[in-house]
Amino acid sequence: RRREGRLLRAQLAAAAATSEFYREKWAAAGVRPETVRGVGDLPILPFTEKRELQAALAAAPPFGTNQSAPSADLVRMQATGGTSGTPLRMAMTRVDVATYNDAGARAAWAAGLRTGDILFECMNYSLYAGGVSDHGTFETLGACVAAIGVGQSRRLLDILADLGAPAVLYSTPSYALHLAGVAREQGRDPRDLGLRRGLFS
Repeated sequence: RRREGRLLRAQLAAAAATSEFYREKWAAAGVRPETVRGVGDLPILPFTEKRELQAALAAAPPFGTNQSAPSADLVRMQATGGTSGTPLRMAMTRVDVATYNDAGARAAWAAGLRTGDILFECMNYSLYAGGVSDHGTFETLGACVAAIGVGQSRRLLDILADLGAPAVLYSTPSYALHLAGVAREQGRDPRDLGLRRGLFS
């Protein structure tokens, strides 16, 4: 708890120092972030809603008033899917990418992915974090990542048939069901595709 509180206080201080969005939001709510001493104090802070982030993005393109790093430090741009309104653009620094990769590698390890596994990454690589960023997490863990993306079901089935080694699928749950359907259309039993594990997001 002491470590958690220290890291939380440092994060809030950094946000107050670098994010116009959060400085204004907290001031409007009459909240000083330094009054948050630990996790138990988090209810003091107001919620942040997606509509607010969309407004911040529109007010100061390309990344909004909540951009907290100098533009010269940014190395990657990503976006949400936009299923509930305007997609949110976000940017990452090298430190952000490394932190994301480490956290993602730990999560993938907990889900059963191992060094040397062959993983077929079937997420959208077009700005979506589940594509290129999650690809990086799997490489950080030490898996061999095949960047399939979306719309490649028949090609993936052909590769799996030729692979001769167990593989891992990373996709949405609905895509795994779709892939099984395409396999059945081709007269293949999905249980015989050589997929030993599925990671779904």
